[in-house]
Amino acid sequence: MSFATLAYENKKKLTKREKFLNEMEAAVPWDRLLKVCEPYYPKAGKGRKPMPLETMLRIYYLQQWYGLSDPEMSSTKKGNTRHFGMKAHISVDAKSGLIHTVGVTTEKTHDAKVTDQLIREDDKAVFGDKGYVSDKLKKAAREACVYWAVLDKAKPKKTLSATQKKRNKKHSSVRAKVEHPFRIIKCQFGYRKTRYRGLKKNAAQVFVT
Repeated sequence: MSFATLAYENKKKLTKREKFLNEMEAAVPWDRLLKVCEPYYPKAGKGRKPMPLETMLRIYYLQQWYGLSDPEMSSTKKGNTRHFGMKAHISVDAKSGLIHTVGVTTEKTHDAKVTDQLIREDDKAVFGDKGYVSDKLKKAAREACVYWAVLDKAKPKKTLSATQKKRNKKHSSVRAKVEHPFRIIKCQFGYRKTRYRGLKKNAAQVFVT
């Protein structure tokens, strides 16, 4: 027994939060819930080791009880992979490579819906990947004499022409600058996905990001 544990057990008055959690500990049938969830919970494989089921179940209940931020997130499916959380949208100056605008949305928000929020009033050209394709914004950019350099995307049952492929290749070298800040966040700030990461370390990395 540590000094901290001894001091906690000898504490006379419980806080409202402690009383509530003690009541929930007695009221919630944790063992029964774990047995119901266990068949559907991911097992450890070749990828990242999943957090213990009981830990995640209790975190979920805490989110519901205290209105924590994940109820504000959403999930989406890209190909055969599901993603859950928030998504960062950034706009980078083509010359300096520095970020000048940042936006955050839920995972399911399409990139094209925030394009206009990432463009400055004095911008003369707009570069972006295929996720930012928008005929409406393309038309508006041309009317405002702004060069539209978002990569062309093949339409259903059609392929890109040789001219479109050449145009995409030309603009990709400039558009790639927007990926550099994400590399710094992942490599220099240590925000890469790894197999084992503690909750405390995660919280610090999110704060730094």
